Amino acid sequence: MNNPEPAVDISERDGTFVVAVREPRVLEDQLEAMRRDVLELVEKTNKPRILFDFSGVEMICSTIIGLLIEMHRLVGAKQGEVLLANLNTNVKEVLAITRVDTLLEIHDDIENALNDQTN
Repeated sequence: MNNPEPAVDISERDGTFVVAVREPRVLEDQLEAMRRDVLELVEKTNKPRILFDFSGVEMICSTIIGLLIEMHRLVGAKQGEVLLANLNTNVKEVLAITRVDTLLEIHDDIENALNDQTN
């Protein structure tokens, strides 16, 4: 079985890990790799700050919602935060319907998220 192409690029900016989701729709294999990479960051960081950049993402599935909830729980346990940026209307609607938008901090763009150091 081929290893899937990574669905994300991870970088660090001003103490925030930016997880740029590169695929309009993340496949199941890619999602597991993404989960593993982000979990590694959370485990090795005290008070992690993870910013998911969804620019270019057209739709999200329930598995991604589950990942976001899991990250919220794990990062919150370490007094960190999970932020989302660059959400299109479809993604915002799904997060509102599932009420995940009440758990996570949502920003219009990456710069707003990086400049808003609430913790």
